[in-house]
Amino acid sequence: GKAAMSFNGMITVNETGAFLWERLIKGTDKEELLHDILETYDVSREEAEKDICEFLNVLYENDIL
Repeated sequence: GKAAMSFNGMITVNETGAFLWERLIKGTDKEELLHDILETYDVSREEAEKDICEFLNVLYENDIL
């Protein structure tokens, strides 16, 4: 987004955030993200959905997506 054009700093993410980011770059949709998280991590579907939504909301709020 516009923020990415003028951003002059560093963003850090945890292991799961990096996992999601790598898939987003490839064009993975939200349902695929959920599937990938459930296949890779020992987490409940509800927790995975919550974490994905929180991650995506941060990206949207900061005009990164």
